[in-house]
Amino acid sequence: MLAQPFGHCGLLAVGCFIFLHQFRRVTPSDMRHNSHKFIVKIDPTKTNSLDDFCHYLNSINVRHSVVHDLTGISPDNFYGASLYLDNPADRNKLARVDAVEVIIFCLSRNSTTFPVVTPVSPIKPIVPVSQTILRKPPSAGASPNDFAPHIQTRVTDLHSQGVFGQGIKVAFLDSGVDCEHPALGGGFGPGYKIGFGYDLVGDDFDGSNIPTPDSNPCTPCGVHGTHVSGIVGAKDVGYGFQGVAPNATLGMYLMGCASEGGTTNDIVVSAILMAVRDGADVISASIGGFGGWSKGDALSDLINDLVAKGHALILAAGNEGDQGMFYAETPAAATNSLAIGSVESKKRIVFHLQTSSGKVIPYHSSGVFNGTDLPIYATSPTSASPSDACQPLPGSTPSLAGRIVIIRRGDCPYTQKVENAVAKGATRILFYMVRVSVLNSTEQASLSNFITSAQVAVLTKEDGESIVSELSKSPNLRASFLSQHSFGKKNHSAAANGGGLVSNYSQYGPSYDSKNIQPNFLGVGGDILCECCAPTVPINMGSYLLMKQRHFSQASMSGTSMSTPQVAGITALVKSIRGKALHALKLKTILSTTAQQVPAALGQNEIETAIHAGGGLVDAYCAAYSKTVLSVDALALHDIPNFKSQQSFTITNEGDQSYSFQTGHSPAITVNTFKPGSQRVSTTVETVSGSAQVQVSPATFTLAPKSSQNIQVTFTLPSGLSPELLPVYSGYISLLSDADCERHTLPYYGIAGVMRNTKILDTGFDTEQAGKLLPRLTDANREPLKGPVTFGAGTGIVIRYRMAFGSPYMRMDVISANSALTNSDPSPATMQPMPDIGTTFTLSKGTFMGANLLGMIPTSNSTFVPRTVSTDTIVLPWSGTLISPGQTQSSSVIPSGSYKILLRALRVNGNPFTDADFDYWISPVITVAGSPMLRQPGVQPPSSPPGSQSPVVSQSNPAQVGWPYAYPSQAGSSFQPSGGRGF
Repeated sequence: MLAQPFGHCGLLAVGCFIFLHQFRRVTPSDMRHNSHKFIVKIDPTKTNSLDDFCHYLNSINVRHSVVHDLTGISPDNFYGASLYLDNPADRNKLARVDAVEVIIFCLSRNSTTFPVVTPVSPIKPIVPVSQTILRKPPSAGASPNDFAPHIQTRVTDLHSQGVFGQGIKVAFLDSGVDCEHPALGGGFGPGYKIGFGYDLVGDDFDGSNIPTPDSNPCTPCGVHGTHVSGIVGAKDVGYGFQGVAPNATLGMYLMGCASEGGTTNDIVVSAILMAVRDGADVISASIGGFGGWSKGDALSDLINDLVAKGHALILAAGNEGDQGMFYAETPAAATNSLAIGSVESKKRIVFHLQTSSGKVIPYHSSGVFNGTDLPIYATSPTSASPSDACQPLPGSTPSLAGRIVIIRRGDCPYTQKVENAVAKGATRILFYMVRVSVLNSTEQASLSNFITSAQVAVLTKEDGESIVSELSKSPNLRASFLSQHSFGKKNHSAAANGGGLVSNYSQYGPSYDSKNIQPNFLGVGGDILCECCAPTVPINMGSYLLMKQRHFSQASMSGTSMSTPQVAGITALVKSIRGKALHALKLKTILSTTAQQVPAALGQNEIETAIHAGGGLVDAYCAAYSKTVLSVDALALHDIPNFKSQQSFTITNEGDQSYSFQTGHSPAITVNTFKPGSQRVSTTVETVSGSAQVQVSPATFTLAPKSSQNIQVTFTLPSGLSPELLPVYSGYISLLSDADCERHTLPYYGIAGVMRNTKILDTGFDTEQAGKLLPRLTDANREPLKGPVTFGAGTGIVIRYRMAFGSPYMRMDVISANSALTNSDPSPATMQPMPDIGTTFTLSKGTFMGANLLGMIPTSNSTFVPRTVSTDTIVLPWSGTLISPGQTQSSSVIPSGSYKILLRALRVNGNPFTDADFDYWISPVITVAGSPMLRQPGVQPPSSPPGSQSPVVSQSNPAQVGWPYAYPSQAGSSFQPSGGRGF
């Protein structure tokens, strides 16, 4: 059975699960069938109260229940309610109510020109990939001043001046928090570190059952929420590190706690509104889904509005770096959002052992080992054995119980080596590496994740070989594990995992519409096995956690989920210096242009592309104290036809002394979107030679106190690139001064190709049926259509397709079997201007390339559609009804006859009134033998009738994915919508 869609859905806001008892309360069964659930934005000037509004609905026979009262959370930002309609078709009546501004409903979609109807989106929680609990702090070792993520972002410089975020309120939208944790203050409410918040759903909410809200967000199940709270606010209780802003007041808005459950976008927006209402100075959230557009879903629109009003929303840019470019996360891709990417830490926490010869050797593990004066045993007397411990250990091997066993990494899997050692009684195993580096991040996570039969850690190649060599000379060599730890310099094996580089999983931008560079800037979030920024977990799990953060396609608490709260904490520090009134858009510019540029590779001078690094790694100290401020955070040059060669911005001196500047330009690496011959975005981003030529004027200037200087920049397109590969070039305009923190770099980016030429519809193979090319039609059992179709008799039609690139607008229509397409575009003199495509947009034109459109398939009309992951196939069931051209509120049943289905997707920057700007596909002829009448006596048929479904995704490899990703899986199938805003 196909499940209902979710993910990229347009919603504006929802409520805090306050049920109005004068109306029928929804039941769990209702919640599961949430295609009946609608969120309604109401004009408060046209109704006295929600009660009056609901009474009016009853008077026009719209039977409903109130699920959430949203009128009182933040009425200046959203006023409305969430309703459960007994008959989903009543949304048409609801839409015509004068007081209704917007309708948002859960699952079904239909084409409208009246207030938009779009889905509510479930979101799955992030769960830890692997973890080791430290139940007591080490006795000595590390110091907060040595903590690499704080050093890299210059947080330590602010801490040294006594700046710890005092007076700033930081709110998290997350899974709850263990308020009893000693590093987090040991309580909840006024006077405590965790001073405000709300539980919107209860501990047992899984995204579909009835929420049980209360005023206390404290819960022992909030692993992720406790962790991010510690990143910002933990105090040092013996581990040698503290949060970014340990004196800030924290707030928690619990949106979902169950480890296998989830939440929905309506709850997310409720939490945002509540945090705004409660006076949060900073709001941090690691949420999102596949998107690529800066607007068009109401969550993004709400964020744009709130940030424009000054509210600082810090959002994770996402962890789908392995999906290539133009994959900006929604809602982080919103024009005004502050989207955070991730860099690798330069140091990691290391533990130590001391040999009986006096050597102190670091080892890398998720937790400290125990034991003193233990004999060391090497399973191979030589460090050159490639298959060390790959076979069962010989009978001459002594009991390894109570010994430290050292094994060379070698050829076979870890589990095989561990199994052989454990068979001889081993409980403490040290692996040493074949190469100079320590274990790479994925392997290191896996060790503690799947090896539970023994404690396992790793040594560097040099240290391991040194122990084996010494052991050959001193067979009685022994060692003790020390309780202290320190922050050791990281040893690198490859640039992809190098300290200080952008994490390879960190999301690439830009947005399709070039409205957001995404990410805007970076925090430290990569290689978190041993440097999680404040390792707090609930007390019942042991209180402290050294956790590996790695990206999976399924579920992970990944790097941007760590870097985002770090930047939220830095925002608290900056606001404690610059004042709470610091506007979010000004903050965004300051953080971007004072950031530190990030190299593309270790030991090289090339700069990482700005669509992966944004402005760079944030510099907390300079963001707090810089006296000169730019007017923009980035420059978008667009693609070749829309090239913005002339750009300008201003720099303003808010200080009391003059500063002299020299302007310049530093190109970043250029990267191709596609590989030659492929229509799919490359998942491995490859560099290419070529950069823009840039002239900056004036070359030098002196900026007096309280004055501004206009900067003019002229760009020339790069040469020698292949436009069909859609290269993205970027770089930084520099304004350099001798004064500390009065040095700025402004990122820019452009596309050396034509977005309008990029194909949208993927013509590759169906992911569930090898050899079958998309798009294609099947029956509900994925079988090719055989003979005439009778709708309603179990022989409906399923349209299967995939998006190779994003589209601002797509739809499906039915045309007659004998239709012939010709280019019927109007002349330039009569061509309609480009419309402003929004979530309510629908194309009323009744022809396409000369063919008459008989009607549109309900639920197919979508705006701001993302591209589809290459392993997925989108599925749209069709029940045989059509929305006739020019009709918006009624549907008709297709009569018997022969037809074709026209699927079309508007190319990026295309004009929907220009047929040639669409990528399209026409189906083979289908024969309809008949359709049952779906109308009920006295009831106007809905635009999307009962039983119809919106697009869903059929995945060949269903995967459970983490909180930033909104797509769960179910037995047999898993799903996501075709895109943004179907209606």
